[in-house]
Amino acid sequence: MGNDRFGHARDPITVDHAMNLWPNLLLGAIGNPVSDRAWAIFLGCFLAAVALGLLVLSWTRWGQSKLLTKCIAIALLAHIWLLLYAYGTRIPYGTSSDGSDAQGSHVALVQSSSPVSIAWTPHESTSETFEQSSKLDPPSLQAADNLLNDPSGENLMDLDSNSTPLWNRSLESPSISAFLPQNDKIESPSDLSDEDLRLLGQFDEQPIADLPVDPVLLAENPATTSNPAIPSDQAQSTSGPSGAEPPRIPAIKTDLTSSLPQVYRMRSAPERFAYTLLNGGDVNTEQAVRRALEFLAKSQSPDGSWSAQAYGAGQGAIAPRVDSVYRADTGKFADTAITGLALLAFLGAGHTHTDGGPYAACIQRGLAYLCQEQFPSGDLSGRSQIGQQPTVRYARMYSHGIAGIALAEAYAMSQDQELLNPVKNAAAYSLKAMNPRTGGWRYDFASDDPGDTSQFGWQAMFLSSASVSNASALEGQHRVLLQRFLDSVSTGKSGGLAVYRNLHPQSRPAVEQATAAMTAEALAMRTMLGLPMSAQATLEAKQMLLSQLPGSSEPNFYYWYYATLALYQSQPHSDAWTRWNEAIKKELLATQSTQADLAGSWDPRCIWGGHGGRIYTTALGCMCLEVYYRYLPLYQSDSLAAP
Repeated sequence: MGNDRFGHARDPITVDHAMNLWPNLLLGAIGNPVSDRAWAIFLGCFLAAVALGLLVLSWTRWGQSKLLTKCIAIALLAHIWLLLYAYGTRIPYGTSSDGSDAQGSHVALVQSSSPVSIAWTPHESTSETFEQSSKLDPPSLQAADNLLNDPSGENLMDLDSNSTPLWNRSLESPSISAFLPQNDKIESPSDLSDEDLRLLGQFDEQPIADLPVDPVLLAENPATTSNPAIPSDQAQSTSGPSGAEPPRIPAIKTDLTSSLPQVYRMRSAPERFAYTLLNGGDVNTEQAVRRALEFLAKSQSPDGSWSAQAYGAGQGAIAPRVDSVYRADTGKFADTAITGLALLAFLGAGHTHTDGGPYAACIQRGLAYLCQEQFPSGDLSGRSQIGQQPTVRYARMYSHGIAGIALAEAYAMSQDQELLNPVKNAAAYSLKAMNPRTGGWRYDFASDDPGDTSQFGWQAMFLSSASVSNASALEGQHRVLLQRFLDSVSTGKSGGLAVYRNLHPQSRPAVEQATAAMTAEALAMRTMLGLPMSAQATLEAKQMLLSQLPGSSEPNFYYWYYATLALYQSQPHSDAWTRWNEAIKKELLATQSTQADLAGSWDPRCIWGGHGGRIYTTALGCMCLEVYYRYLPLYQSDSLAAP
């Protein structure tokens, strides 16, 4: 046996002991591979050295004779090294090691019973919510109106300092009994805070008794009868209040049970008539809206739809001469589109299927019809529009988008959970149909065509409405695509004009191709989506729209609708809006039918009226006169909020 140097008796060394001795010695030299990172570093460096050696040998005569073998060996070693790195790295989730909510990174090399971790917590969180990071503050559109009176541009404002973004959240709302199949499972949208959002202008508050209140809303909402009705002398007014400054009105008082996102709240506010007067409407415009809604209500079919063909849709001969043969009788079977437009007119005036009002049953039947017509794919074009014949091909995607907007707004205003899945599925269909390169849409699903501005407007508005209702988020990559498309169809000296199509999106289209209708649609979409646009481009767009005021040429309800929306949204108190508003009011009030069966409607003998019919023109005309409260302006100049 013998003794060691300290006088202790030596144990006999067995064969098994000797066989296990050298690994322990090696581990003692480099550390425990289970609890220390030295082993991983050693192995990684060793494999890296081997890979580097093979790489050097590949340049030698020996290496060149078997170059493929060396490449394969290097690749395998590299993958082994990456796997070791991946295995030794952990991604954190949850709270940090100190229990705080700060975001950080936790890295641990190889599992062990006593893990060694490195935690890092930044002093200031660099994370941002999606809405904070992906949505760029657009420039103050007030600057463009200053340029209208100052072409030199000396009064051009800072593009970012004078605009206040107003995004929208939805609250809870009661639902109605099922009108979808009972086996459909509806998921509730996540609740989002409404705390940080602001209403129109932050006006100084006055007692509600000092404000004009819509008498119709008073009649429909007995709880508000303590407020006075409109004075008789004010009821005779045919224009907005005069004076240098608009009347001061309070922020909308929202009932705690209200389900309305901010953008829709003026529709149902007791002070709605005050907003109408403030933004350019009057008693006559409100009476025209009510007459239009009465016509639409009595025109509804028993199945809940509004029939396109029964009210003159699909008569291509009334369309522009160059288009009458090409599109044939497009629109003849676009019942979901026409139904969607009619519903949007009711919703725009604050009526829903859950409010117990005079049009609740009418709206409910219309929504039920759209849900029944939806395909499993989410497509809302309707079951009568199947095939490739021009009659249905050119109307199908339009029908889907318009019907989708109606469902999304109805869901946002009522929070009826039975509408959630139809909206989500329809939004998913639109996103799949978007061109992934250009961000546009065309007539066919998932087409390689770059897309056209007319189709784009309805689809983009639908996705925006679905996002506002919190039914379907508009992700950052899709917002980038939307802006990419608008940029591709932009033209003009400052990029404020727009063309119908650009077959070569990589180059700017010729300015001669720009039209007022497409310019209006592009301006409206940039404003509604909160996409950046320079003041010079906005000025250029407004100048084109003001050069073609309503009444100066052939009626075009499609153009009027988008131009009214764009000019109001960009700046509801500008000179440009005042000029346009006076023209559109004069034209619509003068041409609304007073004939017995057609009272409240507008004649479809106008551009595109042959494809849409009387319901189409009536709904668009009605929405033009609802603009004063239909949407809260998404960007309000701080100068209007000043006391």
